[in-house]
Formats: sequence, C-alpha cells, structure tokens
Amino acid sequence: ERSHANMCAGVSEGGEDGGTLTDQLTKAKEAAKQADEAVKQGVMTAKHLASAVGSLKKELKAAAKETEALTQQLGKAEVELGKLQGKALGAAFDPQEQAS
Repeated sequence: ERSHANMCAGVSEGGEDGGTLTDQLTKAKEAAKQADEAVKQGVMTAKHLASAVGSLKKELKAAAKETEALTQQLGKAEVELGKLQGKALGAAFDPQEQAS
C-alpha cells in the first residue's frame, strides 16, 4: 500500500534512479540540453572544417597551377642554357688555332 502511495506521489523508494519523478525529469531535461548543445557545437565544427577544406582546395589548385608554370619556365631556361653552353664550347679558345 505504501509503495503504491509513493508511486502515485512521485516519490522514489531509494532505487538507483534516486529522487522524485520531478528530480528525475529535471536531470533528464538537463542531459537532453547538454546533448543538444554538443550536437550544435559539432555542427558548427563541421561547418568550420568544411569551409577550411574548401579554402585549402583553392590554395592547392593555385599552387599546382604555379608549379606547372614554374616547371615550364625551368624547362625553357634549361633549353636556353644548353644552347648557350653549346655556343660557348664552339667558341672556346684554342691555342693551336691562334698560333697559326
């Protein structure tokens, strides 16, 4: 009889749940609020990281384009260097040639 009366009044009998139904409800609401805040924080973090990924992809694309241009420039410079070295070897000073 007493157990039934306590249950109707929302009073716990000292089980693991502890406290009245009102206390339990308050704890559950607080836990739900904390979970909601954690989800919102996670969503904000995900949005921030997605934005950062987008920025890094743009930077990577620009760097790849610059690398390609510099590689082409290097190739042209190496070809020019080869031509100049060939001319320099052809015009090298030959002491026997000067003696004649």
